[in-house]
Amino acid sequence: MPDPMANLALFFSQLKLKAKIILQWHMEIYRYRLLMIFYKPLLEWLFNRAEHIIVSSNNLREESEFSKFMQNKTTVIPLGIDINELHQYEEDYYYADYIRELSMGRKIVLSVGRLVYYKGFDVLINSAKFLPENVVILIAGDGPLKKNLEEMVEFLGLKGKVFLLGKLNQKQLVTCYKRCDVFCLPSKYKTEAFGIVQVEAMCFGKPVVSTKLRGSGVCEVNLHGETGLCVEPGDSKGLAEAIIKILENEENYNIYSKKAKERANIFSIERVTNNFVNIYEKVLQS
Repeated sequence: MPDPMANLALFFSQLKLKAKIILQWHMEIYRYRLLMIFYKPLLEWLFNRAEHIIVSSNNLREESEFSKFMQNKTTVIPLGIDINELHQYEEDYYYADYIRELSMGRKIVLSVGRLVYYKGFDVLINSAKFLPENVVILIAGDGPLKKNLEEMVEFLGLKGKVFLLGKLNQKQLVTCYKRCDVFCLPSKYKTEAFGIVQVEAMCFGKPVVSTKLRGSGVCEVNLHGETGLCVEPGDSKGLAEAIIKILENEENYNIYSKKAKERANIFSIERVTNNFVNIYEKVLQS
């Protein structure tokens, strides 16, 4: 959840339904506030009806507009990834050559995600104005804002410093993770509930710069001052300053890198799966 159609189907089947409901609340609804007038009562019914609720972060539990329904029946289980599978992908050496051509020996800041409104790629592109000439930004992903972002790069005169790579396959993406120096998640809105791409980058020991989104777990994944730095959302200059701060001190960079790789293990699919199984067993036995 949120998933209005599934929610509605469950509501109409409630008279016949005797099963216990475990609700996984994935993210807050930010954009469609008008529709929430009609959807909210249905959601509140489901929160009340649920035997147990699972969220991906403490922030989501504590700052959700539905937090009052979560008391005494909520568990925080972060999202997980298959770390072993990720490391099994070999680099795409042809694509690695392409990345080398783009970067020309400069430091690489990588960002990954759908090119949509809440991801904040416009903020990241604007931050390039404040970055030194020995740093480039690579943005991997596709989406409805691609043309707008390309026009922004050209308008700001950042061609040669900011590159939109388009949609990548898994080998190409792993190549980018391995070749980058810093990973950046510049999301602007709490629709970004977790930021699993941060974990993927951390698996390869990459320090992260991300944003302090209220009601989101983004900076519960990337710990400020440990695995990277967190800045205010929408602050292009702040993003640039955090990136520079990480890159300019090799000793601190190595500490961030080491702690990022260690922290990634917390989000292993094995650990997360065990936590889910434990919750289901507990609910079934109650």
